[in-house]
Amino acid sequence: MGFSRSIGSYDLFLLYTDGMIEARNPSGEEFGSQRLIATLQQYVGSPVVRLTEAMIETLNRFSAGVPWTDDICLVAVEIAPTGKGSTTT
Repeated sequence: MGFSRSIGSYDLFLLYTDGMIEARNPSGEEFGSQRLIATLQQYVGSPVVRLTEAMIETLNRFSAGVPWTDDICLVAVEIAPTGKGSTTT
């Protein structure tokens, strides 16, 4: 059985690679999913560009110059409202 969910206007999808949550600080501690969720909660409702910038800024501050050992990819998608003047493809 598959999973299904209705998608509505302004729903947000955040996609990221494991390099994001596995990034480490100088003490060797991982950024982790809890920090990712906390940052998301802090910026939810912000424009998607600001949200992604804040996520990367937070990760950079956390890692404090420690090089990332894995690729990091972060994609945020917000569903636009439908209605008068909107287009779909």
